[in-house]
Amino acid sequence: MEPIDNGPNPTGSGNQANFFSGARHVNAVDSNITNIGRDAHYTCNITNPRESKPKEMTADDLLLQTPQAPAVFTGRSNVVDEAIKMLSETSQVHIAILGAGGIGKTSVALHIMENPLIEDKFAGRCYFIPCEILADATILIQGLVQAIGLQVTQGKGPLGVLLDYLKGSQEVLFILDNFETPWNSNTQIEVKNLIEKICSVKPVSVIVTMRGTDGPGQIKWHKLGSQSGLPPLELGPAKKAFCSFSSDGNYSIKEDDSILEKLLIQMDGMPLAIMLIAQHAKELPLNDLMEMWNIENDCSAQENWGAGEQAYKY
Repeated sequence: MEPIDNGPNPTGSGNQANFFSGARHVNAVDSNITNIGRDAHYTCNITNPRESKPKEMTADDLLLQTPQAPAVFTGRSNVVDEAIKMLSETSQVHIAILGAGGIGKTSVALHIMENPLIEDKFAGRCYFIPCEILADATILIQGLVQAIGLQVTQGKGPLGVLLDYLKGSQEVLFILDNFETPWNSNTQIEVKNLIEKICSVKPVSVIVTMRGTDGPGQIKWHKLGSQSGLPPLELGPAKKAFCSFSSDGNYSIKEDDSILEKLLIQMDGMPLAIMLIAQHAKELPLNDLMEMWNIENDCSAQENWGAGEQAYKY
């Protein structure tokens, strides 16, 4: 039933315009307010959206954000082998895979995790944690608990349950991917305390991937690649990657093509850029791509070339 408009008033049109007339600094959260005007009654239920319970993180949420190790993977076998050797030969190690967005951090972590030696050593206790959906310390703890499959019992919080499990467990490997998301949140102190607590438990090894040149917290990180992070791809592996990505396209591209070499030099060995341009090379000749790259050669070039880093984890 529509309310009856009983005519104009000084603040607007009818009773509806006078609904909160004269109200000043009223705290009406979780209240029912009824305004009565002649023959029309209006009732409003007011709740506080800030107090609505956030969605619980689930194991499926984590699984759906976990990519497969990419089939096209060139020029990184040395850093993968280095990490596998450390993880296989020591009881505990903390590895930081650092560098700019699109340099290939996630791809390296996935290939480490899926190596048979790592699978055998950790025997199902290797957990990939996509931290881009774990925006603060509380949700990060939820994600870790869900990834392992722990049950939080009454009388003990999720962090206590997590630490108790780790202290009583065999060797465990956490891969905390895109860790800059919780680290750069307004709960950085709590995130720092959490990662330090986890790394202090003897059976636990940790791999973090994050943008930047330093790992989080007061932890002795072994940095893969170099002290500043993963290096760009060298020209040879970059050529192999480009030709692999574009191999099912309309144009046959050879690794010794001079235009391909010039184009790859412009990309500075960034795996994400190589993949995105190679997708276009399925439909366009290299001459056209080179001209387009020169036109778009600015700080936003990668955004203009395709889906970008949001759609591809590297």
